[in-house]
Amino acid sequence: MSRSAKVQSIDSLPVFAASVRTFGEEASVALAELEAEINRAIQWVRYDQKEYWAQQIRQAENEVAEARLSLERKQMLQDPDERRSFWEEKQALEAAQRRLRISREKLEAVRRWTHLLDREFMEYKGSVAPLAGWLATDLPRGLALLKRLSGALESYVDSEPPAEAADPLRTGQKEMTNDEKQMSKE
Repeated sequence: MSRSAKVQSIDSLPVFAASVRTFGEEASVALAELEAEINRAIQWVRYDQKEYWAQQIRQAENEVAEARLSLERKQMLQDPDERRSFWEEKQALEAAQRRLRISREKLEAVRRWTHLLDREFMEYKGSVAPLAGWLATDLPRGLALLKRLSGALESYVDSEPPAEAADPLRTGQKEMTNDEKQMSKE
């Protein structure tokens, strides 16, 4: 069995290591940026949207109260002989109640989405954990191994062939006798 290495190019290992290192850096940056974007989106839903719809509910409650008071005021001030429908006041009250209902539905949707986003984010973290772990631990070990292999190959190429390989008896060639040497000189 041959114990010699069949190395085609020792330059390919450092090039490969550089490519792996670049991939690792880009993947780490991409994961960090993606996590930051996800966190921003979750915070937007959890805080900004929650506060926005809570404020909309307060405004709608105020509008309902004002519309109700306006309708009651008109009804109290009505002349008993006069039959008015108070259509505008009733429309304003219905619109304010509709806005309040929609705002409450939106706030409830924000709560549901917040829970859903939290769960999905945990699933995402679980799915990228192997890659993140590989980038944090296995990649540096792999790069160190490639560096050691490259160094070993360079020292192998720079080294002299073993003395055994230079011995003609070991390589299957027979050594020339003194007489054969003399004859070859003539």
